[in-house]
Amino acid sequence: MEQNTFSNSRIQIIAILVSLAVLVVIFNLIRKKKIKEEYSLLWILFGVVFLILSIWRNGLEYIADLLGINYAPAALFIILLAAVFFILIEFSIILSNLTTANKNLAQEIGILKAELRRLKEKVNLESE
Repeated sequence: MEQNTFSNSRIQIIAILVSLAVLVVIFNLIRKKKIKEEYSLLWILFGVVFLILSIWRNGLEYIADLLGINYAPAALFIILLAAVFFILIEFSIILSNLTTANKNLAQEIGILKAELRRLKEKVNLESE
């Protein structure tokens, strides 16, 4: 029994350290401007969720009971899957917005090029 308690404590410490490391990496990426704050909110949210679950020993069992899951570690996979799902949705929205902005910019460049050609032709005709 004592060995099992030591093993659980060690796993909990590792989980806390990994959760903290993820949060530190995210904040470092924000600080270095490698990721914008608005795009990092879900990463921070889920990092905090995993930190809370790492600290609160019975938290996973409590969440599993709420969800009606008999095996508590399976709840962790559902939480991980939800995190990935929400982050993918966020990236899809960002990608869609960038695609629309890119299309609009390409259209504006096309209009400007056509206008420039017209102006060059007008200048050439006037100079002749």
